[in-house]
Amino acid sequence: MNCTNCGTQIAGAERFCLNCGTALPEAGASPPVSPVSLEGMGLYITSGPGVGRSFLLEEVTRIGRGVDNEARMYDPEVSREHAAVYRYEHGFAISDLGSANGTWVNGKRIGEAVWIRPGDAIRVGTVEMQVTAPGMPLVRRVPQTASGAYPRSAASAGSGGARPDGPPVWLLWVLLAFGMLLAAAGMVGLIYLLSG
Repeated sequence: MNCTNCGTQIAGAERFCLNCGTALPEAGASPPVSPVSLEGMGLYITSGPGVGRSFLLEEVTRIGRGVDNEARMYDPEVSREHAAVYRYEHGFAISDLGSANGTWVNGKRIGEAVWIRPGDAIRVGTVEMQVTAPGMPLVRRVPQTASGAYPRSAASAGSGGARPDGPPVWLLWVLLAFGMLLAAAGMVGLIYLLSG
């Protein structure tokens, strides 16, 4: 196997490239897909900022907020250089690049490079992505927090018309009606003062 970052021949069970330090997939782990199925694999944003955007996986696909990333995220919880997906002969592996909030694969925070396969869920910041392959249906997932609990917005989305980023809609209407009532009372008071 060669390092996808610098091309150095990797022999043995190294976890990192001895030349450039790039994290390598787990030693001895079997590759997740055959070389034929690597073409057309990508990432599809299923929730969070940029939902619906997709990215083809290249030799190296960097994920982050910085403008130089192949998969640029628009989420303040994503680091400028957050993670990278590397293509190997028999599959793709993802590594966290020392991000502040970590990289999660199928609900588990990764500490070193891990293989990814079609259908896997990747989370960086609040952005959830699915690893895709040609002809594979997209799976909508309800995001979970680090503790495994569902976030308030996802849990309450079906009850009371909750907005994903704020209070229930009925509460907004009550506040609006109260504000209009106060404005009307203020106008009556002003008219009374001016006529008196």
